[in-house]
Amino acid sequence: GGDEWSRRSGWLTSKPVTRWQGVVCDGRGLLSRLNLERIAKLDGDLSHVLGRGLLRFCQQLCLFNTNVSGHLSPGVTSLTNLRLLRLNKTRINGPIPPEIGNLVNLVELWLSDTNVSGPIPREIRHLIHLERLGLSASEHNQSTTGRMGINGSIPPEIGELRSLKKLWLQRTRISGPIPPEIAKLQNLTHLYLFATDISGSIPKEIGNMESLQYLHLEQTDLSGPIPPQIGGLKNLEELYLSETCTLVAAVAVDLVGRGFSQPLLSPS
Repeated sequence: GGDEWSRRSGWLTSKPVTRWQGVVCDGRGLLSRLNLERIAKLDGDLSHVLGRGLLRFCQQLCLFNTNVSGHLSPGVTSLTNLRLLRLNKTRINGPIPPEIGNLVNLVELWLSDTNVSGPIPREIRHLIHLERLGLSASEHNQSTTGRMGINGSIPPEIGELRSLKKLWLQRTRISGPIPPEIAKLQNLTHLYLFATDISGSIPKEIGNMESLQYLHLEQTDLSGPIPPQIGGLKNLEELYLSETCTLVAAVAVDLVGRGFSQPLLSPS
């Protein structure tokens, strides 16, 4: 491939691979980074891109905003040196396989705005270096429902991702309660669960997440009282709880006293 790409410098030529568009090699001459994001007419099955063993030592694979399709096959989950996997805004589909847990060096995993569906596998607990996890749909998602097909409950094993700083699960079909184990994520600054089917009460343990700055739980089926412990989140900058089921905003006074406004809790 490459003859129809909008940017294809070096591809399909006799130039050294180090001079190909988006290719970076390490000191041994092995491909360490492949960045082909935003290249028009870049399409085809993901397994075809990965099936030749060329990316065995790859640390960064970025195909963001292309027409690449296919599943998260063993060709992906065997790339155990990956630190960045960015496949958001592509046409990949199917479930997240349990083998995703093989990518133990991942720091960033981006699958947002794709046709990936099904539950979050429990094996995700093995991604202990993960700092950013994006499984969400954007506001302008082109699917018929406007939501990602990620469904099922948030696995308690999510609490094992102790390095995680940002978690995007908004506009998915995630349901069930928020597991109290999520409070083990002491480095988490961004938690986006809005426009999902999560239900039950807000676990009081969230009040122990001292690094939390952005907490978005609006447009969900959450109910019951807002734990007063949330009022003690000293780094919290945004709290959105509007359009939930029957939340009781007993903690609002504490937040208003720290510079929050009532509209922040119930934006129109």
